[in-house]
Amino acid sequence: MEEVSSKFNINFVRDLFLVGPSDRIEQLRKVLKPYYFLQPKVGEESHGVLSSDPHFVVIIADFTSPESMQKTARVCASSESPLAHRVVYVVAPNELSREQLLFSQEVGARFVCSGPGKNDELKDYLKRVCSEVHQLGSLSAYEHDLLESIKVRDVAAVRRIADKLRALPVATEEVLRLLCSAFLFINDAKRLEAYLKRLLTLNPQQLWAANTLGKLYLRTGKAAEGMDVLQKLSHFHELNSERLLTLGDAQVVAGKVEQAEATLQKSVALVGPNDVRVKEGLAKVKLAQQDLKGALGYLGDKEFSQDMISFLNMRAIMSIRSQKYVEGIEYYDYAVRGAGSDSQLKAKLLFNMGLGFVRTGNLERATDCLTESCSLGGPKFQRARGPLEKVALVLKNREKNKAAGIEEAVKLDGSSDETEWESLV
Repeated sequence: MEEVSSKFNINFVRDLFLVGPSDRIEQLRKVLKPYYFLQPKVGEESHGVLSSDPHFVVIIADFTSPESMQKTARVCASSESPLAHRVVYVVAPNELSREQLLFSQEVGARFVCSGPGKNDELKDYLKRVCSEVHQLGSLSAYEHDLLESIKVRDVAAVRRIADKLRALPVATEEVLRLLCSAFLFINDAKRLEAYLKRLLTLNPQQLWAANTLGKLYLRTGKAAEGMDVLQKLSHFHELNSERLLTLGDAQVVAGKVEQAEATLQKSVALVGPNDVRVKEGLAKVKLAQQDLKGALGYLGDKEFSQDMISFLNMRAIMSIRSQKYVEGIEYYDYAVRGAGSDSQLKAKLLFNMGLGFVRTGNLERATDCLTESCSLGGPKFQRARGPLEKVALVLKNREKNKAAGIEEAVKLDGSSDETEWESLV
């Protein structure tokens, strides 16, 4: 008998529901017999429904059989409890394809055991989770407090929760995930990167951590590292829709338009052509190709996401700085239209649009945009007030100097154009 009890001294019993052919269930019972802290049960559609404690659902699957795969999906779907650790134990084939790994990930498996070492993988995973829960107890209180603090944007409270999590005696997978969520909200890039790497070392199948690390690198200007993570870190890369969407977005921002389009088209096979994120990604490709009509074909008349509006804002600023004024203003027209009922976002876009009209020399339109920006922004956003006063003064002086043929240029402040725009990032 393995020396599990002496090493871990786990003083509770966890339910473990085994789902699959009866002969395979009996084989797994023998494999798990030394684990006194597990209570194997035969489970079908009703497994774990009433359980208020963490429990395991091990689905024995033959991935060479479509019927077995469909049953795996059905069992996972019927196990909706967040306390269920779904594990797929694959008896065939010995080496899984990316499609099969993706299938396991998409149906909600926390861990996949396959190949000649699948018994050891299963035992190690069950043992690790049980020992972690035994050592730390439930983390639900931490998770609740963290979510509530993030909801009300209480940075100080999030920091206090992070300090408590860091002080715990064991850095389990769940502890690391909560710490990553905290530092993601706080925008502490250094600690976030460190904890994401630790989480991925502990569980390489943690796709959320892989995606978050890739996005972190992209956001902090490490485009090469970000793309490398998104391409290589996970077994599921080419068949994971989230990763493809993030990678395609990174490629279009980096100017790799053809690669971005190819990446996003791959994601269509996974999430379908009507997914909003795919449409926005392909719209960005069209915008980068200066095909505004094609972009609108993807975007339609619905409100745009914050990410899409930020992209339009960035393209508009780039166009106006390149003296492509008509193109830049057109980007802003689409962005304002897509902002919907968000008055603060519209105020910022109209502020930038007003600056764009100043550079075209159309001070009347600039006045309209800046005036509306002040009105929509209210006390929270009043950046347009200063430029509006200066534009009004120039218009007044123009009338005075018109007879003399003098035309006054508009200088909104002493800074360069680079520092005037509202970035929306």
